[in-house]
Amino acid sequence: MRLKKYGSVINIVYRFGKEWCLDSCYNPHLSPYLNMGEFRKEKLGLLIVFIDADTGRVEAIRYQKLVDKWRDKLADMIDEEQSKKSVILEMYHIEVVKLYQRYTSKELFENAYENRCLIEDWQMPMVVMFNE
Repeated sequence: MRLKKYGSVINIVYRFGKEWCLDSCYNPHLSPYLNMGEFRKEKLGLLIVFIDADTGRVEAIRYQKLVDKWRDKLADMIDEEQSKKSVILEMYHIEVVKLYQRYTSKELFENAYENRCLIEDWQMPMVVMFNE
């Protein structure tokens, strides 16, 4: 898992196996109540859920513990964006579109060579049971 900032877009890229790359874009102005003091103190992890967009089926769930160095780099990027008074969401969405027009997920992964964080090879069972 890697991290890189493009303008106001914070891009988090995940690579599973040799070829399969996925990414997600973020801007902290989308989370107005994020407390950075608490964020920097916490041990963080991500729960990554792979959902087939056609069927809505959960294909895999992975947990990623974030090392402190990676968390601190993300926090620095968030602090930088939060120091700006606001972001125009239409411009943010335009930046995201331009990013995806310019790069594939694999290229975004290769661009973000710094701040590596290895994804654990752990998956929850494929069958998920719900109680009503």
